[in-house]
Amino acid sequence: MNRDEAIEVLREHAREHKPSYYAEPFQPHEWAIQAVLAATSRRVLACVYCGRTYPMNTPAAGSPILTEHIRVCEKHPLRAAEDQLKIAREALEGLVGVSTREDLLDMQVAVRAMPAPEDDPMAKVASLNAIHALLVLNQTQESAHG
Repeated sequence: MNRDEAIEVLREHAREHKPSYYAEPFQPHEWAIQAVLAATSRRVLACVYCGRTYPMNTPAAGSPILTEHIRVCEKHPLRAAEDQLKIAREALEGLVGVSTREDLLDMQVAVRAMPAPEDDPMAKVASLNAIHALLVLNQTQESAHG
């Protein structure tokens, strides 16, 4: 942050908080400008989930160091979502009986070719939906780790 940006921060504060002690037009004191500059130059980025800190001036977005941390942070909400996906994937694999893309595509062709059971016509639809869900889950997993 440069000096002009610091002054603008202080002016914005004065616009939002209109106490009577601000003179018009607002001119910040030098000590206030220096305080804003000092505070912004010492900015330390920290993970809001685990508290891990990063070197000064690490960008808050788009940094590979942060992206990597999100992948391994045990307290990040994505860990719970990944655990739930793992449970769903294992349940579907148990239902379908196969898990690789090639096997799933072969199974899909076989199920489509078979007639639906007369006593449970929705079983075929359920099987195709499970196969499709596993194909999507596998594709999503490959994209995330590819």
